[in-house]
This record gives sequence, structure tokens and C-alpha cells, in this order.
Amino acid sequence: NIVSSTPAAASGAGGAMVWNVGDIAPGKCAVIDATAKASAVGNSSTCLTVSYNNSLCSNLQVVQPALALTKAMTPAATVCDPIVAMFEVKNTGSGAASNVKIKDTLPAGLTTTDGKSTIEFDAGTLASGQARQFSANLKAAKSGKYENNATASADDGLSANSNTVATTVTQPQLKLAAECPAGGPVGRSGRNFTFKFTVSNTGDAGCNTTVTAPVPAGTTFVSADNGGTAGPNGVTWNVGSLAAGASKAVSMTVKAMGAGSFSASASATCP
Repeated sequence: NIVSSTPAAASGAGGAMVWNVGDIAPGKCAVIDATAKASAVGNSSTCLTVSYNNSLCSNLQVVQPALALTKAMTPAATVCDPIVAMFEVKNTGSGAASNVKIKDTLPAGLTTTDGKSTIEFDAGTLASGQARQFSANLKAAKSGKYENNATASADDGLSANSNTVATTVTQPQLKLAAECPAGGPVGRSGRNFTFKFTVSNTGDAGCNTTVTAPVPAGTTFVSADNGGTAGPNGVTWNVGSLAAGASKAVSMTVKAMGAGSFSASASATCP
């Protein structure tokens, strides 16, 4: 039984004693001094083996970056409203994604506010789990539904497509008709007569409408219905929100100052 040793021994498989002597330089040796005690009379013998580590190990971490692209856009607008497109690109894999770029080719009729039909962003390098956001202001040339998606790319062939998004663009269209009093003599000088104007929204979006009509030459203003008020530029009616397909009639009553032919006109506006 080993009592003591220099260096100290450790227990190995099957009760064997193991000494780790470390590195031995070329031409050198290592000495183990051991003291043992016999437990019985007789011949005691032992065998020694030596081994060394002849392998070299290296550790390489394998990573795989991946891209995810999300797009959002104003869902509904009129041709006068701004449309905002928003993008988020994210590295959902492990390791860094380098030279990340976003590209969005806009559908026909939709451009950036400075007239470009393609949007491009440079997101640079994204670490694992990192995301960057971008946005662009757009405008529509006419009413309609605009739908598309965007793409993202990076070095090492990485790519991703965004979800498909759509925006519906509407546009009010105003039509205005005038009705004079019935043909032929309409009354004597100094009597009242009425002009009627009907404004219609023939578009597909609501419109906050105003109608204005100058007082015909040779007449004086008497009254107006539907809250019309007289001012320096004539009679003004605030029609309010005129829904798509809706119509509203307004009228003004004037008094002729003498005999003659009188005509009236009006204009309708909406922001």
C-alpha cells in the first residue's frame, strides 16, 4: 500500500495509483518518490505504465444569422393625405448579419413625396437579436388599392421577404348644379325670387364641403336657407361632411332692383 509520494498520487480505475507529472521537456525526466508498506511476508512486485496526451483540441463556434422583415403602411387615406410606410428588419439568428439592406419597389401610382418609385435603406450590421426601424412618407397619384411587400438582404446570401400590406386611397369628387326660377317672367321688379344649388359628391370618400354663390348683379340679398350667410364674396353655406354618393341642396333668395335678366353661379370646395 502506498503510504506517501512526491508528487502526490491520485486514485485511478481499479484502485490503481496515478501520478500526473505534467510536461517533460526533451531530454529531461520526472522522478516520483513513493513510500509503501507491505501487508504480508512474501514477494511484492508491481508494474508501471506511462502515457501522455498526444491530441490538440480547438473550439469553433458555428453561427447562422437570419433576417426577418416586417412592413406596415397607413391602411386608408385620401389622395391628399400622407401615407406612411414603416419597416423593421431584425437578425433572428446567431452571429452578426453584415451589410443589411432593405428595398421596396412601390406599386404603380404610389411614390415617395419626392417622386421616387423605389425605397432603399442601409441597416448596416445587425448583431444577433438586434433590430432597426425605418419609415418613408408616400403619396398616391389617384384613388385605388395599392399592395406590395419589401425585401431585405445581407452578406453570405441572406434574404427575407416582408408581409404583404395594402393601403386603400379614396378621393372625393364634387358636382354642382344650378337651378334658376322657372322660365319666363318670374315676377315684377322689387319682388323676391330664388336660386337653388345642388352639390353632389360623386367620389368614393367623404368631403367637408363649402358652397359659395355671389349675389347676382342687379339684385340685393334677402335670405338663404341651411344656415347660409351673406358676406363680401356672396352667400356661403357650410354643408359639412358630404358622404360619398350624397347630395345637398341650398338656395338663396334675392330681390330684383329693376327689370332685366339675372344669372347666378356658385362654386363648391372641399379640402
